Amino acid sequence: MPTFTRNRRRGRGFTLVEMLVALAILSIASLIAASAINAHSPRLMVDSAANALVIDLKRARLEAGMRGAPIEIQGAANGYRSSKIGLDQSFPRGVTALWNGKTAGILVISSGLRQKGGEVVIEKAGASARIDVEAFTGRISRVR
Repeated sequence: MPTFTRNRRRGRGFTLVEMLVALAILSIASLIAASAINAHSPRLMVDSAANALVIDLKRARLEAGMRGAPIEIQGAANGYRSSKIGLDQSFPRGVTALWNGKTAGILVISSGLRQKGGEVVIEKAGASARIDVEAFTGRISRVR
């Protein structure tokens, strides 16, 4: 008949105290990591919104060239849209935009020399990004 000794039982796994200590260490490490991520959160949100806007503006420029007609991007403080290309984007919560210095505006994206210039500034909690659309070339660039 097998007999169980304390040493055999101890070798089978972790004790409750060992598991609680490990859980406490992981909790503290995750709190430190979360606070570091939250400190950079406004910058990440602004970068994400700016990158998405640049991609959508370039898509509008491509569509304008293919159609031979200008595409209007209607901007607001909390997002932008264009019915011609089925675009309707909202910025993350707390991220705002100024379209040519105003809370709302229209950017006209076209091919050729009919391009109107403009700028969009995206902001949140001190973090900002600027996107320029050049008047004659239609070049879309992001300025940090």
